[in-house]
Amino acid sequence: MPLAQRPQPDRPAIQIHILVGCSDARDVGQIHLEVVERVRSEYLARGVRSELYVLRTPGSFFTADVLTDVRRIVEGTQRDLGPNDVAEYFVHVLSHGELSIEGEEKYRCRLHDLTVEQGSVFNCGMLQATRVAVDLERLLIGLKPEVRLRDGTSFVVDSEEGVRKLLWTHYGFDGYIAGDWIRSVDDLRTHTRLQKSAVERALRTDPNLRRLTFHVTAGIQDYRRNAYVRVDGGEPDGKFWDEGQRTINQHLSSQPAHSIDRARQSEGQMPLVGLFAMSDIRGSRARALARFAAMHERPVTSYEPNTVFAISGSTLDLPETPFGPYAIAGLFYSAYTLGLRQYLIMGTGAAQVERMVRKVETDPLASLIVKHFRVALTPAAVDPEASAS
Repeated sequence: MPLAQRPQPDRPAIQIHILVGCSDARDVGQIHLEVVERVRSEYLARGVRSELYVLRTPGSFFTADVLTDVRRIVEGTQRDLGPNDVAEYFVHVLSHGELSIEGEEKYRCRLHDLTVEQGSVFNCGMLQATRVAVDLERLLIGLKPEVRLRDGTSFVVDSEEGVRKLLWTHYGFDGYIAGDWIRSVDDLRTHTRLQKSAVERALRTDPNLRRLTFHVTAGIQDYRRNAYVRVDGGEPDGKFWDEGQRTINQHLSSQPAHSIDRARQSEGQMPLVGLFAMSDIRGSRARALARFAAMHERPVTSYEPNTVFAISGSTLDLPETPFGPYAIAGLFYSAYTLGLRQYLIMGTGAAQVERMVRKVETDPLASLIVKHFRVALTPAAVDPEASAS
């Protein structure tokens, strides 16, 4: 059920879709990009304007920083509405793994219809987030960085108490990194449902957002079968989102197993480059791959899955706001475990990109990770509305 109701206009509402998905490089391919744009054009031809904003955070956790991203998207949309326009908002929580499904229905499933294949390389890496966080704590204490405060004083992070002081002074969190600020996904099925509930609860209690019409869906991308599955029984209707995902499933199932979109998604994660991107940039991963290929003289004709590890949001251009826990976990995981040594910093102009770079370089944990692993930060300014192909 929608979280709030208001009188509907005679013509269809504007649909604003917000994806809260994982950073995993295997999540989308060229077919995904083409189908989304085609369905979007078909909706527009029917008189329905639809927009898709993509928030990428490792583990698809709906944390405070992701809620801030959602607020910014909604506020920007509301400011641009005409006097007779009404926006209908959809938030889609998306995780990934390898599933076994009981029954004939393979799209609209319930949690108890699904079994997660334990230990599969297709399961979300944040099932091991606590282990990743322990490694980050160990690195932090071993390097003993000096952290400067706003009042000009400084302290050295050389113990667990130093870690706790860092989290409190710079990230507003009273606790430790491992198992506290950063926690593992326990079960992909319950995790996706839990994040959906977290979204609904946050929207219901926000004094500004609760007056608007929101629909929240939960799904898992099965990398083994190359198919998206709703884990909430298909309620509520995702409209543009569901139509697009069903079409993508059909297209992928008709492709041979060795086709690029299927074969590359069905491998272990091996990205070529990392990406920080603003959420309003269409096809940011495809643009990042094209930039990377041009820089390194690689022959790439279209977007390929398993090439770009992406972190995206609407607050990445605000240097004074800290990164959230899973953006930090993802950056560390991508450098430490996946071996990435280059990140493209993608915004919609030189000034915005400069702010994004400054945010990485001034954030205590992000800057430490980048410096320690010698990760190159490459500015990439783009037109947000231009075609990504």
